[in-house]
Amino acid sequence: MIEYELIKVTWLDITSKSEPWIDLDEVREMKPATMVSVGWLIVDSESFITVASTLDCIDDIAGDVNCIPKSTVLLVEPVQACEAN
Repeated sequence: MIEYELIKVTWLDITSKSEPWIDLDEVREMKPATMVSVGWLIVDSESFITVASTLDCIDDIAGDVNCIPKSTVLLVEPVQACEAN
């Protein structure tokens, strides 16, 4: 039986501007967006973590999956666990 841990991941994502011309003062003020994802921890490798927000522990399927590079992760907090076949 595989046990999956429910976690909350705080991580940095890119931000962008798509206007043709942007004042450089506005460009200098840009910062990455701080994101929060909650999901079942499926993979915890050296370079990334993969979480699924929906998990069917009976049929062994997942939905709404995110693979997040660890270099962007600020914090990982446990929430709870679920056992699957």
